[in-house]
Amino acid sequence: MSNIGSGSGGGNGLVRIKTLNSSFVQLNFNEMEASQNALKTLKQTLQVERAGWQYDYMVKIGRKSKYDVFYQEYGENALVLDSGLLDLPPVQEILQLQASETEDNPERVMIDEYLEDILESDILPFAPYAYQIEACRKALNKKRKLSLMCTGSGKSLTISLCLEYFRRKGLKGVLVVPNINLLTQFANDIKSYNLNELHSSIITFGGGSKKLKQLKESNQALQAGDLVITTWQSLSKLELEFFKSIDFIICDEVHKFSSSCTSQLVQDSGFAEYKLGFTGTLPDSKSQKLTLIGLFGMPENIITSSQLIEEGRGTPIHITGVKLKHTAYTAEEFSRYGEYLDKLKVMLNAEGRNQIIANIALQASQRKEGSTLVLFTLIEHGFEIFKEIANRKGLSVQEDTPDLETMKDYGVYFMSGQSSAKDREAIRHLMDEDPEAILVANYALLSTGVNIKSLRYAIFASPVKSGVVVAQSLGRGIRLNEGKQTFNVYDIVDVIGGSGMFSRQYNHRKQIYKKSNFTLDERTEEINGS
Repeated sequence: MSNIGSGSGGGNGLVRIKTLNSSFVQLNFNEMEASQNALKTLKQTLQVERAGWQYDYMVKIGRKSKYDVFYQEYGENALVLDSGLLDLPPVQEILQLQASETEDNPERVMIDEYLEDILESDILPFAPYAYQIEACRKALNKKRKLSLMCTGSGKSLTISLCLEYFRRKGLKGVLVVPNINLLTQFANDIKSYNLNELHSSIITFGGGSKKLKQLKESNQALQAGDLVITTWQSLSKLELEFFKSIDFIICDEVHKFSSSCTSQLVQDSGFAEYKLGFTGTLPDSKSQKLTLIGLFGMPENIITSSQLIEEGRGTPIHITGVKLKHTAYTAEEFSRYGEYLDKLKVMLNAEGRNQIIANIALQASQRKEGSTLVLFTLIEHGFEIFKEIANRKGLSVQEDTPDLETMKDYGVYFMSGQSSAKDREAIRHLMDEDPEAILVANYALLSTGVNIKSLRYAIFASPVKSGVVVAQSLGRGIRLNEGKQTFNVYDIVDVIGGSGMFSRQYNHRKQIYKKSNFTLDERTEEINGS
């Protein structure tokens, strides 16, 4: 077993680690042949294959590695790591976990028999894909796993298969989701998979739930087979005694979890035998990536959006970059508007800009091929777009959002953080029923958890740079649906003085599109108003 202690120097059998907080630790690999061997093993453990590397020209010519690594070289036998990585199992433990995948391991045999039973018994309403079964197998075998599955790949089914295995074993634990909306949605998903016994064992709580209050006040321990579905905000309100009773913890959409939340889970869930994380993409922040790795272990790409499309299991995505050339200012004049947010507000409110976005949305709606989604960042801007679209469809909107029934009559909807969970769920269903429906919503609500099967068009009405937001938003439309040949995305790009910060953000998004092998074309329109 590895020993972690203070020290310096790199004698035989030692690997020195400098953490990001400048402290030093050293790992003593007593059972390994030499420090170089230990260092090699550690480096192999702390790297992950990048999504879409096969489309990267620099990788193809050998100028870049296909791997993202979570360390830096720091002299002989030394690495610079984030301190959160020290929560990973020591290397010998990692090697033991790898050895546990041998054919004669009893747990592996049990897992294989369970998955065979699932496939042969016709419990599920449809056959899982091979990658879903493999993702489940790997997670259960490793016990500590961060699985990357793109939006639209059936992540909820994979998680449900893991949960059903735990129920059959008589294990009790927690499924953590990022927001209240996903509580009911996930429970309904489990029910739709015909996992009725699992569904009947579900305890959901969040926000001001009475169940949460009772659980907290009584210090109640979970019973064998119990499954709690909750948000991390609610979970953080429970005492440490609760965590001592759990056998597993699964976190969905882990890129939405804050570093402080994840660190707390690392500390509290040390009693759990299984720690599994799932997400469509890793967060942009390197420190947040490392914190997630500290909790769940190294990430592994199960399937990417480009692979999903190539295999015929996802809808091809076509991007149109709509470049809006602002002629009312020079780059120098625009720079005087101060900080980024001030510049953003000026640009978003430019005369004629919302009209162009409304034109695109209405033209898409009139094709009657599927619903249309318009995404924004600032609620004031989003509401102005909604007003423009609604008024042109005959719905007079002034200052207040109309009630749901009124919006339904005109087929145009507005969704923000102020929308109730009930209305959000209702709108999601209404969008699937109406091929002309238009939804104006903020990125934060649609980037995780909301699935609109009929979605055919999307408009990025506000600039974004975050790879997570872009990937998750695109994932809303990748799901296959009858009659859906292509998911069309209009990326609105504001060009001021020939280039500018918003153009640079667009170039970042273009790299994401290129890596994902999406088709892309561009067109230019002029805006003269200020």
